[in-house]
Amino acid sequence: MIDWNAFENNLVSYFESQRAKSEDDAAKYISELYDRYVKLGVTQYRNTIATSNTKTLKSFIFLGLTDARNGLNLQRTSQRISQGVMLYWRGVTMGVEFPPPGSIQVVTNVITFPGTPFNILIRNTTSTRALARNLTLGLKTHALTISGINTSLVPVAGGPPVPTPFPWVSIK
Repeated sequence: MIDWNAFENNLVSYFESQRAKSEDDAAKYISELYDRYVKLGVTQYRNTIATSNTKTLKSFIFLGLTDARNGLNLQRTSQRISQGVMLYWRGVTMGVEFPPPGSIQVVTNVITFPGTPFNILIRNTTSTRALARNLTLGLKTHALTISGINTSLVPVAGGPPVPTPFPWVSIK
């Protein structure tokens, strides 16, 4: 399960420490933190992320932070981060450890929908807690909209197992 409270607390600690020397440092930290925490998440069939790539996510977070630093529309910052998160999920390979009930082996487990775009309520604020809370809420809500299909072998009396699709919704 994804511990969104711990994720948020890590963000607050990072923001308050002012360790980021640039938008690139902050984008790297946020993308790696997100990757680390969502890899703890599971589908309804208990499968997790097998592989991911944070490069695109980091790039889009960097663009969003740069836009914010340059005083551009904060909605644009939110959109860039949302786009980066959805592209992150396009590049994820899901694990095949656990077959759904009634099946005996997972053949494939693919993400069919990388989630809905989300909005991060970003205001001109000095509250690191508010910024971390709003970013976490957007990411948490987004994770509930990711979906995929787990194709698994289902035994059939008198014949070979049949590949059967088992849809799933959300990473929790």
